[in-house]
Amino acid sequence: MPQTLSNAMSEASTLDSLGYMHHSIGQHEQAISYYERALGIRRVQEQVYQAEPLSQLAEAQIAAGRLGEVREHPVPGLEKLEQFAPHDADRVRRRFREVDELIASRP
Repeated sequence: MPQTLSNAMSEASTLDSLGYMHHSIGQHEQAISYYERALGIRRVQEQVYQAEPLSQLAEAQIAAGRLGEVREHPVPGLEKLEQFAPHDADRVRRRFREVDELIASRP
């Protein structure tokens, strides 16, 4: 079962807190381990959060008739979005397929 974004955020916060606790009592190696795990989760979250605004940017560019600009920005979090919000990822993929078809049909 895929982890929800909310659970991932909670896990990252917990790991960050554990890192802080271990650091404060001098257990630096354990702290580093917790901080690295928290950072890994937060990087995934950042990618997921980028997918939606990039999709919305594409929507605005399509509406403005700027089809050539739509694919200039990669969607780095699309695979991660699939993990946390499959319905949203499907919508984004469908829209980009439509854009590709529009661009291909232009003279």
